[in-house]
Amino acid sequence: MEDMYDNKKEMIDLARMLDERNAGHVLVLDIAEQSSIADYFVIATVSSEAYLRGLVDDIDRYCDSQSLDVRMPDRRHDGSGWTVVDGGWFVIHLMTKEIREFYDLERLWFHSPRLYGEELQSSSSTGQSSSSSVSS
Repeated sequence: MEDMYDNKKEMIDLARMLDERNAGHVLVLDIAEQSSIADYFVIATVSSEAYLRGLVDDIDRYCDSQSLDVRMPDRRHDGSGWTVVDGGWFVIHLMTKEIREFYDLERLWFHSPRLYGEELQSSSSTGQSSSSSVSS
């Protein structure tokens, strides 16, 4: 089993990469105590379907460079505004602002410690990235 500290650091580094690529409101939740499906959720807002596809490519390259095994989503995007990248012990959710506000994963997983990022400002937020990190 991998060291939890290393996993936490890997998720924070991944979140920082998404922030550097201007994903909006990047958030890392430690869901290990609340779920058996994964240890971490990484959630980020995208401004468009085209940008979402570009971020998926960035994630693919980043995970490959870090030797993180991921099951990449189908490259034929359905236009839903939400793509999930499954890393087994982590799951990345890339969502448009509207989809993210509708499903509000942060509220569903509110008991989960936040390792990186801030709350969404409001429904009128601009989609700019959050650059704060929170350590647990």
